[in-house]
Amino acid sequence: VTRTVNVIDTVAPVITLNGSTPMTVQCGSGYTEPGATATDACDGSITVVITGSVPAAVGTYTVTYKATDSAGNVATVTRTVNVIDTVAPVITLNGSNPMTADCSTGYVEPGATAVDACDGSVAVVITGSVPSVVGTYTVTYTATDAHGNTATATRTVNMTTKTKPSANAFNATPTSIKGGKTTTVNLHYGFNAHCANITWDVECVASPSAGSVITKIDNNTFSIKAVTGAVYTFTLIVTDTVGNSSSYTTTVTGT
Repeated sequence: VTRTVNVIDTVAPVITLNGSTPMTVQCGSGYTEPGATATDACDGSITVVITGSVPAAVGTYTVTYKATDSAGNVATVTRTVNVIDTVAPVITLNGSNPMTADCSTGYVEPGATAVDACDGSVAVVITGSVPSVVGTYTVTYTATDAHGNTATATRTVNMTTKTKPSANAFNATPTSIKGGKTTTVNLHYGFNAHCANITWDVECVASPSAGSVITKIDNNTFSIKAVTGAVYTFTLIVTDTVGNSSSYTTTVTGT
């Protein structure tokens, strides 16, 4: 007696994905295919054919894995890949930070560039002003990509000046004062302070000084009991907030 035994294969291979599904990928980092394996009860390890692509653009994509055994049984598995963008652009400032500018020439904005992993070059919006006045100022640079991620950078600008402050037509009235008599001497001057605040001081020295009485009322007025033949030298010193200084002199004679 004989028995006929038909061994058949109607069971598809089993596909196992490497990595997770769904899988999340940051835009710009690139998708690396983790692959998959397939095992068949009859054939053992089976080749897995992968189809579908994951571009760099934000979106949801499907990768398909297919394995076919020698009996023609087919198994199919899919992986969902979500490409997202949660990373802000990178801003690069042109020029130095902090930056020093001279108010005689003013501040020239050097600008900035921004690059995003998904969008490439991104526009930079610049806010803040730097007036030609001595001080410290902040300029802000903002870049936003197509998915709403925002980057911000700041530049500190120190506005200064190397130009000395100046006085105009420093002189005194009267130009001569009677010896032995107390006389009020008035000083006349104006200032060109450029772009910094200034302070000023006036001092008076007699040569020879014996017998002279010099009383400073303020920076514009002195009361002097003069000595005949003495020369009274008035010195005006003008200093700005940056430390630049200029000095001027004018004289009055005792007669």
